[in-house]
Amino acid sequence: MQVKVPKFLDVEDRVIAGLTWKQFVVLAAGIVAAVVANAFFTSAIAIPLGLLVVGLAVALSFVRINQRSFSIFLFSIWRYNFNPRRFFWQKERPRAPAAPAKEKVLEQQPKRAETRTKLHEVALALDVQRRIRRPVP
Repeated sequence: MQVKVPKFLDVEDRVIAGLTWKQFVVLAAGIVAAVVANAFFTSAIAIPLGLLVVGLAVALSFVRINQRSFSIFLFSIWRYNFNPRRFFWQKERPRAPAAPAKEKVLEQQPKRAETRTKLHEVALALDVQRRIRRPVP
């Protein structure tokens, strides 16, 4: 049994007049806002305001910049302008104040008499044996 696997998951379905739901809703909201502006304001204010709103709606619906939607582009501009941009290179972290050093009382330990370890004794025996076998000229 074969199952069809969808290939284009990031492509939205075209629903109304070749537009996606998102495009349709944004365009409809822009047109409604322009009509409401025309109803409440005089034509000197309503026409530029309506053109601005419809232009923004068209841009939000159809414009893509660097394969990203215009809304994401506007959000990136907003975030860039209003987030702090203070960068620190090798930022110094605050250090805790050092505790006063306590004086350590060192007890004098008796020195041990140097005793040869087994390793030194074996090394000496091998060294002496080598000199005996091969006389030094």
